[in-house]
Amino acid sequence: MNQAVITAIVGVIVGAVVVLYETYNTQKEKQQQYQQRRTYKPRHEENEPTEFNAKKRYNRSRIPNCSICPNSVEEGEIIIANCDHLFHRSCFKQWLQQHQNCPLCDKRIVL
Repeated sequence: MNQAVITAIVGVIVGAVVVLYETYNTQKEKQQQYQQRRTYKPRHEENEPTEFNAKKRYNRSRIPNCSICPNSVEEGEIIIANCDHLFHRSCFKQWLQQHQNCPLCDKRIVL
């Protein structure tokens, strides 16, 4: 074989290896992006129930009732940040043991 044929064969082999390597990396990157989209978790502070001072937000005579029980919500109770509904801490814990959505608006509660 002459030198030109050997160089051409080596060039084709190197080119094929480069193409295969780039194809593999592209597929691997797409798979990682797909997995990240499937396992996306919203920012913690947007969806977490937060401690809430009902007196500061509502007029004392107009403090709303718990969305689960008929009693009014007082200081130190919980608000669902992503739907703004109020709950007693104990009512909320019991509700979450059996449900994953807000009892009023049916939005998913993410902790």
